[in-house]
Amino acid sequence: MSAILTDRFCLLGGVFAAFFLGGCRQVPTATLSRVFSVCEVLRNADLYGGQVIRVRGIYFDALRGECPNAVMESGGSVWPSALNIVDSSLAASLRMPVVFETDRRSWEAVQAFWMKEAQKRIREEIWVTFEGQLQTADPGSKKLGGFGHLGVFPAQIVVKRVDLNSIKVESKPTYYYRVDEPRPQ
Repeated sequence: MSAILTDRFCLLGGVFAAFFLGGCRQVPTATLSRVFSVCEVLRNADLYGGQVIRVRGIYFDALRGECPNAVMESGGSVWPSALNIVDSSLAASLRMPVVFETDRRSWEAVQAFWMKEAQKRIREEIWVTFEGQLQTADPGSKKLGGFGHLGVFPAQIVVKRVDLNSIKVESKPTYYYRVDEPRPQ
C-alpha cells in the first residue's frame, strides 16, 4: 500500500513541477545512437550545446548542411548552415574543455580521403558522420557564432572520432558551394 502511495505522490510531484517550472516541452534526445543532421543541430543548439553528439553532413572545410530555412539566432543574425570542425589538440583555444582526445587515426584517415578525392578534380560531395562535443557561443541559450576562421561559423564540433564506415561520396552535389553568385534555378 505504501508503495502505491509513494508512486502516486511522485507522479503528482512530477506533474506539479512540470507545470510550475515552465510546462512540458518535447526535447529531442541527444544520444550517441542517433545521428543528427547539421540543420537539426543548429535549430536545437541550445539543447545540444556541451553534449557529445553524432552529426552527419557534407565535409567541405567544415561540416555543412543544406537547411531549407536560414539559421538565425534570437538577435536576428543569419549564419551559414555549417559547423566548424576542430580536434581536441586545440584545447587551449576551446570555449569549453573536453574530457577526451580526438581519435587521430580516424581524423587523419578522413583528411587523407578528402585530399585524395580533391586531387581528382571532380565535383562531388563527401558525406561524413562526426562524433564530438557541440560548442556554442553561450551553452543553453539561442546565441550562436564566433567559431572558425574570422568567427564565421555559428557553432563547432570538437571531434572525438570520425565514423569511417559512414563516408559516402555523392557524384551529384546537392550543396551549392558558390557564395559569390546566386544559385541557378
